[in-house]
Amino acid sequence: MKLAFVLCPGHSGSTLLGNVLGAHPKVQHIEEIPAPVRTGLPLGCLYCGDSTCPIWSESILELVRLNCGAFKRWCLSNKGWGIERVRALAMRKRDETLAPCAVHARIMAGRPNLTLAVDTSKDLEWAEWNARAPGVESKFIWLQRDLRAVVGSYIRKYGTSMNVQAEKIVSTAARTREYVANKPSQDVMVLHYEDLVLAPKTHCERLCAFLGLEFDVRMLAYYLYPSHLLGGNLGPIIESRTASGKSHEDLQKYTNAREYHTHGVPGFQLDERWKTELATATLSEFDKIGGEMNRTMGYR
Repeated sequence: MKLAFVLCPGHSGSTLLGNVLGAHPKVQHIEEIPAPVRTGLPLGCLYCGDSTCPIWSESILELVRLNCGAFKRWCLSNKGWGIERVRALAMRKRDETLAPCAVHARIMAGRPNLTLAVDTSKDLEWAEWNARAPGVESKFIWLQRDLRAVVGSYIRKYGTSMNVQAEKIVSTAARTREYVANKPSQDVMVLHYEDLVLAPKTHCERLCAFLGLEFDVRMLAYYLYPSHLLGGNLGPIIESRTASGKSHEDLQKYTNAREYHTHGVPGFQLDERWKTELATATLSEFDKIGGEMNRTMGYR
């Protein structure tokens, strides 16, 4: 089985990349399997809503419920513990209830035309745990983006301070850099979000070459093709449903995603809201924490 894991700090841009790849007829974008546990989102397909989903059948959802239920019970019953201890116990419970790649394998087995599953959970431990499964060929896409944009997105969504978000995101970027540095170079591709959005055909062709696929023009109109996701950024889901004439009113209400992704022509749009939303003083705070890391990725 062939898997591609998208790694990046925060959620920003990963769903877009997953949906672009998922529009390829030989690719299934899985998105964030652990997300319902971490966020409390209901377990079900964001595109299909309450109707029967052709991807997330009841048997596959049952596998995820076992995993998510164990994870959630541990987290909820041990609120007084340190987060690292809770996480370690949750990972142990996951290992007891779900085999590596069990969900990926069930999806691929049900769709014999597929050759690749793309997982955009972004969780390094989740990626490593699944990549160790026997018979799995894993590729890793490090999706880099200006960290100021990622921090801005998190502040917009969660309302927390610059210092809190910057430290978290810079730490994740540093761990991701160390993680991919220990992988064979032929298994890792670095892709900048801004490059993908500004020159989609060029970078879709690069992605396909890296993943052993023939380029398919449907990737450039990804929003016309449903993405059956369990969790993650709802913006691209709203975009896809709007483009296909489906209502998105039954989706959980993420106001900013709804406002941003339902205006204008759907497709590759460079999101640089951070340039107007983050004040000069706030950007100075970021530079003290994440300026060096940002510059190592090519952002000035």
